[in-house]
Amino acid sequence: MNSDHFISISNHKNLIAVIIAKFLCGIDIESQNRNLTKIQHKYISHQDFSTLNKNDDLTKIWCGKEVLYKIHGFPKINFKKDGVEKAS
Repeated sequence: MNSDHFISISNHKNLIAVIIAKFLCGIDIESQNRNLTKIQHKYISHQDFSTLNKNDDLTKIWCGKEVLYKIHGFPKINFKKDGVEKAS
């Protein structure tokens, strides 16, 4: 099927989010109860560690990077190595 629309889907536990747009789009949902401090080294560069220690901040960064990943795809983005500013 040909379409000029883009779609992105995310789910977490009993929630689902969907976005349909006429432009590249991405969506992500995540629980703030998830402890992302254990895996922050996998998606945040070391120079960013000193300013981040709240799980709320880590959750926002995780979701933002998931959205960028969904829009641009692999292997264009390596958030740990390149950082967000080089992804766009």
